[in-house]
Amino acid sequence: MFIPFEQLPVHSRIWIYQSDRLLEASEIETIDFALRYFTQNWEAHQHPLQASYQILYHRFIILAVNQDHYEPSGCSIDKSVAVIRHIEQEFGLKLFDRLTIAYWENGQIKTLKSKELKEKIDRGEFLSETLVFNNTVQSKKDLDTHWQVPAYQTWLAKYFKHEVNA
Repeated sequence: MFIPFEQLPVHSRIWIYQSDRLLEASEIETIDFALRYFTQNWEAHQHPLQASYQILYHRFIILAVNQDHYEPSGCSIDKSVAVIRHIEQEFGLKLFDRLTIAYWENGQIKTLKSKELKEKIDRGEFLSETLVFNNTVQSKKDLDTHWQVPAYQTWLAKYFKHEVNA
């Protein structure tokens, strides 16, 4: 059963899917319709899940479920992945690429392949304080508090050890 995102408890479980490109308004409209339908009907073992979603910055799809109401099962999570895969295929997106880093630069969200990161750091174009999107957060509360954080507070910290020790 769909519930507005802001009404979910802060400890609700979330999954973040980052698009490899900005979504167009018409795509967002279609994705919104598909996710609304999915969350209205999402179940685990014939029990409706209290679920929601958000599409943020024309780039991030966030699914959420209130585990206090009823916990999602492996099969129900698989169904959510199938919906995201369908969206990915329909619009020619990459939503499962965990090796692309999204970050803020001059008020815009940019993306960078992790293999390009070291060069950008060496050129001084990507700093430990650069705000990145930490898509590994798993709760609604962490989305609010730990999603957009300096690079050194994420798995990227290993690239900045020389700065910390200096």
